[in-house]
Amino acid sequence: MPILGPDRKVVGVHFPSQLTDLKTPMIFSPVELESARHTYTQWTRGRGSQQPKWVLRGTFPAPWGEETVSASAHADGSGYDVQVKKKIPFTRWSRWVPVWVDGGTYGTILAADKHFKQAVKGAPTAELIQMSCSAAAGSAARESAESLHSAGIGFDVHATEKKYGYIEPGPSRGKQDPGTFIGHSSEVELNESGDTKSPWVKYEAPRQRPNTQD
Repeated sequence: MPILGPDRKVVGVHFPSQLTDLKTPMIFSPVELESARHTYTQWTRGRGSQQPKWVLRGTFPAPWGEETVSASAHADGSGYDVQVKKKIPFTRWSRWVPVWVDGGTYGTILAADKHFKQAVKGAPTAELIQMSCSAAAGSAARESAESLHSAGIGFDVHATEKKYGYIEPGPSRGKQDPGTFIGHSSEVELNESGDTKSPWVKYEAPRQRPNTQD
């Protein structure tokens, strides 16, 4: 299913595989897309009954460049949750069923998806943001990136080691808080210097080396 920008161009793809997932195409405002090009947000669990479940910890510079494509699927360090069309035995009908796949298979599915192909065609030098929980905490994100690169897609891939939270925009957010879709609903870590540690891991695409032969 496509993720659409404000001009209706496909900027990514998502796989709704749980009952509570958004089933319609994800559409982001110009403010949200511009914000996500430059920043990401981190959240921490609320403390006590007077705080909401998740509290905004802060906004930080994004590790990716201006041009991005997004892919959204439930995940952990071992794999991703997608939907596949399965034929109902002894009938001519099919139905969509959730299937857990490893990182390599997820990369293959992405590379073959028509919406993702459209996004790649429109931005062949973009970077891919995986809107998935903790795929980089194990081998899933690395394997998916390697699969994409093997398919000839030269995207650098960004995936998070933390739980991912999509913050859906809505009328209640108000003019001062238009919403964002790059968030992390997990405890914030600090590095040795006391600064916030980025949860993002980058998997770089192989670069074409210059020919040094005579």
